Formats: sequence, structure tokens, C-alpha cells
Amino acid sequence: MPLLVQELGDTINSGPRLFPISPTYYALYFDDPCGNQYELVHRLN
Repeated sequence: MPLLVQELGDTINSGPRLFPISPTYYALYFDDPCGNQYELVHRLN
């Protein structure tokens, strides 16, 4: 997913990685070219 985000011209702010929110919280945070912020999450259950 990070490669697709970058190919679309978006800026990755953090991740993809596990975050301390939960032991199963794997996320990617990014901004689109217009400045909108997004979060993609996958729960590793």
C-alpha cells in the first residue's frame, strides 16, 4: 500500500508500522495532494 500511496503523489506521514494504540494496530498515515489526511488501518487479529 505505501508504494501505491506514493505513486499517487501522496505524502506518507507515519508508518506503515505497529502503533502503541494496541498490540494489533498496524497503520499508515498520509496526506493527499490537497492536504487531506488519511489513515489506513489493519487489525492483526
